[in-house]
Amino acid sequence: MGGSLWLDNGDGTFTWQTATMSPAAAFRGWTSTDLKTRPIHHQSDAVIRGHVFCSFLGLVLQHELLRRLEAAGESAEWKDIQRDLDELCEGVIEQDGKRFVVRTAPRGVTHSVFRSVGMALPPSLRQEAPPSA
Repeated sequence: MGGSLWLDNGDGTFTWQTATMSPAAAFRGWTSTDLKTRPIHHQSDAVIRGHVFCSFLGLVLQHELLRRLEAAGESAEWKDIQRDLDELCEGVIEQDGKRFVVRTAPRGVTHSVFRSVGMALPPSLRQEAPPSA
């Protein structure tokens, strides 16, 4: 995919770097990485620009996640990341006026993905205050 799209300046800011790929190669990358893009027929230029922006943002975020995984010494295929994150779910149990949130066990590359972006998985069981009436 070429060089990094964002360069970390080390002070909390990032600098944009032009990727070393043609727009046609980038579009092929969008459609081949399973970002769920498809032909959409829009009625206005503003909606088209918004759709292109969101698609490009998805590509940038995917590239950055894969870059961070690689920097952490981890490797994962995009489809594995999607599958494992899709399987991570939470559910709510309410009983006797108490509310509990339970989380499924992480599978595959889930821990690596969370660590690479500096996030911790939520506890597998936690009690929350019941919703206000």
